Amino acid sequence: MHASQRRRFTPEEYLLVENQAEYKSEYYDGEIYAMAGASYRHTEIVGNLFAFFRQALKGSDCKPVMLDVRVKSWQAYTYPDIVIVCGPPQFADEYDTLMNPTLIVEVLSDSTEKTDRTIKFERYKTIESLQEYLLVAQNEPGFELFRRADAGWIQTASSDSVTLASLNIKLERAAAYEDISF
Repeated sequence: MHASQRRRFTPEEYLLVENQAEYKSEYYDGEIYAMAGASYRHTEIVGNLFAFFRQALKGSDCKPVMLDVRVKSWQAYTYPDIVIVCGPPQFADEYDTLMNPTLIVEVLSDSTEKTDRTIKFERYKTIESLQEYLLVAQNEPGFELFRRADAGWIQTASSDSVTLASLNIKLERAAAYEDISF
């Protein structure tokens, strides 16, 4: 079917379908897209990052969640790799769609990098609570951080570490890439 002939869904229809589906899908502008499975390395990096955030944020009002938490942004519902919520989580509906992430983390893969950098980021920018968006490379060590500022979003990149001002912590390469061979 040609893209212009694809059936368009309302957000409510998407949520009904998604809540009963056997696999996860994301929603952008009326279209539903099945999510691809993650590679072993991708999953290892996400696990390392989650463990780091869980330990680093212990005792704070910020909590990490991973993989299966849906986030709502402008005309989109997505499943980021990791979401950090500071303060009480706020949900859009009875399906536990998170509305107030502070930090969103995506581990880049060949199949998702373009979407993570463009469509998803453009949507994430519309979330008022979002302070930082972190992209983590999977094929070589590297971080790319986008931080909300008065004049827009400021981008920094590093292969060694990244300071997450919204959480007042520093993420080192060793924590993200523990036991990862390149």
